[in-house]
Amino acid sequence: VLDFATLTSYATQLCCDLSAAYYTVNDALSQLVFSIGEAIGERVWRHPPWPEYKLNTMSPVADSRNAHFDCTRLGSFMAAMFISNFVQGEVAERWVHFDIANNDVKGVHSANCAFMGMQLVKALAEVGTKRADYRVSRKSKTVKKVRKVK
Repeated sequence: VLDFATLTSYATQLCCDLSAAYYTVNDALSQLVFSIGEAIGERVWRHPPWPEYKLNTMSPVADSRNAHFDCTRLGSFMAAMFISNFVQGEVAERWVHFDIANNDVKGVHSANCAFMGMQLVKALAEVGTKRADYRVSRKSKTVKKVRKVK
């Protein structure tokens, strides 16, 4: 499950124009997202999945709060924490949030882009539908597409 949103525009301060920020609690899924992003030239930077940050979205009067966090310098990350309150159960393990405030990312496929991540989404869909597979070489730390089914 992928969601693309920007609630704060803080990701531009975190990543400049070199990558987009993303969040997931699933380490294996994170490695896949990161590796494919590196391989295709759409770099991503992961927000750490530390549960303590989610405490900042707790509210004494509402289900959660979306403003006035104790961590004001982590606006992009806190926005991901806010959204994570609405992603429950098994879905939470398969969920990736992309902060797309950085829509002018420098990369292989990004010339005049209006949305960073389209090539990454395509590659993730290929993996998810078994149309392609990406292998990470532990030795060279590279990723390559090894199979494509028509």
